Amino acid sequence: MVKTGEKTDEKNSYGAIPTAEPIPEDDVPLVKVVAPSDMMEGFKFRAVYDGVAFPVIVPAGGCATGQVLTVPFNPKADEMPSRFWKDDIFSCFRYGVCHPSSLLACCCPLILLGQVMTRLKLDWLARPDGDWKETFKIMVCIAVGFGVLDAILSPADSEEPCSPIYSIIMFIYTLFSVYVMMKTRKIVRENDLIGEQTCKGCEDIVCSFFCGCCTASQLARQTADYELDEGQFFTPTGLPDETVPISLNV
Repeated sequence: MVKTGEKTDEKNSYGAIPTAEPIPEDDVPLVKVVAPSDMMEGFKFRAVYDGVAFPVIVPAGGCATGQVLTVPFNPKADEMPSRFWKDDIFSCFRYGVCHPSSLLACCCPLILLGQVMTRLKLDWLARPDGDWKETFKIMVCIAVGFGVLDAILSPADSEEPCSPIYSIIMFIYTLFSVYVMMKTRKIVRENDLIGEQTCKGCEDIVCSFFCGCCTASQLARQTADYELDEGQFFTPTGLPDETVPISLNV
């Protein structure tokens, strides 16, 4: 959690150092926060002032690790959609190499995706009207089942051609993984009002196909607040059991 410094009521100091975008609300006090990492313009992170967590939006030009920002202290702004990803798609190790959002993304992104889908109340095909309570179990079974088949059917010699059955299984698994990740990413973007920034019209499928591990990790960070909730490896949501799943706006 980012700790903040002293509070300041001098409005004219707002532009003296890099600042976040002002929130249109009268008499909002200003506080100083320290950027926890390098972040691009528009990214959103959480800070704490006087024991109260509140959102901070990175100002124009971005910020560097340790940079002091003077920002409005407005906990109610958390109710507003960020319209941006919380961090970059390649910030997989933001919370450390051993964090569940990092390890699961590297070792088995489908299981991490199952946790994200459970948070969003999506079924195993990323549908919002299905039985989402079984999503995590189904995704684990698919991932483990594929791992077993891969160990049995994969060629012992790298120069040996793959069997038709193995090739078909690989194709189906890859197609399924890309499909559910693409749908989940699209749902998260629409729910948080995040527009496509690159590859307009096909960003979801491009990220899911070419950067599946990084995309799964980013979705995990976007749908959870790891500053407040400790990541979990073996719970359906990847968060403490008492965490309430997200209600989608779309």
